[in-house]
Amino acid sequence: MIDASSDSRPLSLRALVFWPVAFGAVVLMALALLSPKLGQLRRDQEVFVANQHKLVQFEADGQHTRQLIDALENDPRFRAEVAKAVFGQETASKAKSVSLPQELTHDTSARPATTESEANWVMELQPQWLVEAIAPWEQDARNRSMSLLGAGGLLLFSFLLLNPNGRRRSRGQASLWNSIKARYWHD
Repeated sequence: MIDASSDSRPLSLRALVFWPVAFGAVVLMALALLSPKLGQLRRDQEVFVANQHKLVQFEADGQHTRQLIDALENDPRFRAEVAKAVFGQETASKAKSVSLPQELTHDTSARPATTESEANWVMELQPQWLVEAIAPWEQDARNRSMSLLGAGGLLLFSFLLLNPNGRRRSRGQASLWNSIKARYWHD
């Protein structure tokens, strides 16, 4: 077990900078890798909600059709009116409409009412601010590539130059930055 009292060193500036930079790199990677999948999920959810509404309407239409079939089979007065309307007139212009009993009327314009929660179901899963925030990464592969490159660069920078738990150098060892500077920049 690690004894917290044995490590009494204060947090250094390197440690304070390391974690936000590493977190920023992770956020960039997440944007690049997850934004297309989140966009596809949102589109799939919208299709699912639309299909659910169609299914509810089809079930209502099927119930109405079952009621009409039941009335044609079991109500002789209704069956006689339909037969007279269909077969009793010589021309279509003389045909009259058959008045349906109240329980058999079906208004196709009266769709099942959707509640506010049903209408906004997709928006609850992915709020509008999130959809707008990830749109540049969802739609453009170049943005995703640049984000991945930036995340890789930030991770290299944070682990090579800012890592607070990296190996400690003795006084004689040069830092990585000083080694690169000495090799490539000649004064």
